[in-house]
Amino acid sequence: MLKKITLFGLIALLICGCDPGALDIYEVDNQSDWKIHVGYKQGNVDTVFMLAPKELKIICNNAYLGVASDQQDGFLYCFDSLYMDVNDTLKIAMDYLQRENWDLKITKGNTRMGDGGTARYTLHITNNKIVRKLE
Repeated sequence: MLKKITLFGLIALLICGCDPGALDIYEVDNQSDWKIHVGYKQGNVDTVFMLAPKELKIICNNAYLGVASDQQDGFLYCFDSLYMDVNDTLKIAMDYLQRENWDLKITKGNTRMGDGGTARYTLHITNNKIVRKLE
């Protein structure tokens, strides 16, 4: 009887443990000549920092069970809010909250080994995407 329970438990563990783990990475690539103010909220934590010119920074890593894929319109699900600005006279001219403005590269993992892959969302900010604020 104990052998049957052990065998059943082992089979159940294998079946339950088959969900691969995936990772979504969000990064901002400041290719402009300006410092970019970045702020976001996740749960009760507010984060604010300055992104230097020509700096690439990961702003979020989010791991979950499943296979990496394009989250489409809900792709910013790991942020409660996200804000970017340049200074008092300049602003970012594109809507950085829209999926179409972020590049996506999906690296497929080995699901047999529990790796669901990585989805890397990158927002590129260049000089031509920064404009003067209207008075």
